[in-house]
Amino acid sequence: MEDLIERYTDKLDIKKHLFLIEDTFEIYSNVQKAASKIQKSSLNSTLVEVVDQCRLNDEVLYLVSANGNELGWMTTEKPLFIFNTFNENVLVTDANTDNEINNILNLYSDINKEEIYIKNFFTIYEGHVYFGLTKEDQLITFLPDAQITNGDIKPVNFKFKQMRNNVFEDIYQKVSSHFISSDVSYECIKIIYFNNAYFGKFKIGRMSYWFNINDTDIDIDTVEYKPSFTSEELKLSHLFYTVMKEESASPQKIDEKVIQNRFNEYNEKINELQDEITRLKSEMNNPKEDEI
Repeated sequence: MEDLIERYTDKLDIKKHLFLIEDTFEIYSNVQKAASKIQKSSLNSTLVEVVDQCRLNDEVLYLVSANGNELGWMTTEKPLFIFNTFNENVLVTDANTDNEINNILNLYSDINKEEIYIKNFFTIYEGHVYFGLTKEDQLITFLPDAQITNGDIKPVNFKFKQMRNNVFEDIYQKVSSHFISSDVSYECIKIIYFNNAYFGKFKIGRMSYWFNINDTDIDIDTVEYKPSFTSEELKLSHLFYTVMKEESASPQKIDEKVIQNRFNEYNEKINELQDEITRLKSEMNNPKEDEI
């Protein structure tokens, strides 16, 4: 499975960073593995950007850089890639930070289940997904998906019990507004337990608001939370994040056709990979006689 994920990443050319774990990598000046002038020990526990990569004789080499300067080509036994993703408010459901990623990165900060963190990184290590949580622009910890929640639910139609209600611009409830509801149903898209109460999120036009579930007819026991993202879905979210960042940094106006063409191109590659996975599974389930 890890090999399939790696090949998936290779074909999509997804931008990523690589954390250099001590004694698990080698540095070369070119893909022919000529000796590098850089001392390997100086790169231990360093986060570098993967600029390019290639596969030679079933071995993957990564061209890496730091602070905009290319360092050389690397091989690594246990790659720890870190990807960016869209910023998202999350709550911690399990405050245990003792895991392999935090041990590797020397992240030992305590976390609070009563606080909201921003999820904007993820990594896939030895088949497990971990998310990087930040607070005030500081990386605090990496946690497995099962220990956090963004509150995404399968949409629920609801009505307010009263005509006049308090709604909030964000989950922190610092800015409130009076919302005059009519006798129509609204659609709740998120529910989070925060400050000893359940709060839901709904949209009116382009505006989003949070509200106290107790002010509505929503039965919290019937709410269904959406399943976690797969590794492939996370890679796609990172892909869209990268495209949007590149386009927003460009002085030219965003060209929707360019983005659509890129999406179509990546989608074709994904379909090719899915066909390849299906073929491999078929071969494993139905081995040839000379392989038995």
